[in-house]
Amino acid sequence: MIPCPTNEELSAYRDGRIDGTRLELIQRHVAICQPCGLELSRLSALSRLLASALRPQLSQIARHRLHDKIDLAMERGLIRFGWSLSGIAASVLLIGSALLMHVDSVRRTAEAAPPWLGVAASSDADAVVANARTPAAALYLADASPGSSNLELP
Repeated sequence: MIPCPTNEELSAYRDGRIDGTRLELIQRHVAICQPCGLELSRLSALSRLLASALRPQLSQIARHRLHDKIDLAMERGLIRFGWSLSGIAASVLLIGSALLMHVDSVRRTAEAAPPWLGVAASSDADAVVANARTPAAALYLADASPGSSNLELP
């Protein structure tokens, strides 16, 4: 004997959604199985009852109110999404600005003159020029010393 089909299979059989060998098996089973035949007749009666029932109709005003509520809900969702997106954009902008300021300060620090250059500029260059042994050394040191425009060669 063929096992009883499930309620979903009986419903699909009643709606004509089963094909092939399974259709033949269910047809033979329903013909000999009284509980399955009763379930199939109950499903058919329920389908007829639902088909004959009056469908509720919305008035034009009720449809208009429904559409307004749906539009309002959609608009609120879009506004909330927009605020979230603008908050994220502002955060990215602030973090990027802070990062650029940090990178710029690191670059400026790297471009600053090394500390040993300030030492040579602040020393007494005239004494060095005066102690130069050759005229070439005197010219070189005179050019390197700040503010020494009067150069006397030995």
